Amino acid sequence: MSLQHALGSRIPNALLNVVFKLTYSRKGAKKVKAHGLGVHSPEEVFEYGQQDLKVLEDTVGTKDYFFGEKPSNVSAVEIF
Repeated sequence: MSLQHALGSRIPNALLNVVFKLTYSRKGAKKVKAHGLGVHSPEEVFEYGQQDLKVLEDTVGTKDYFFGEKPSNVSAVEIF
């Protein structure tokens, strides 16, 4: 996607890309740390992921699909 086109700007796209990456990658890193994921070990993050999958598995239960009898976008995620 062209930032120049999306923003309707005449500033060169290369310059917009650099500014975008510097601005939003720093903000993104701060948000990850603020949420705590940036301070946990890989093992802890893996355990959190397993716990989340268990909740999804319990929610689906014996149903064929996440929201009932018809597949939806959420149903595209297969739970093992």
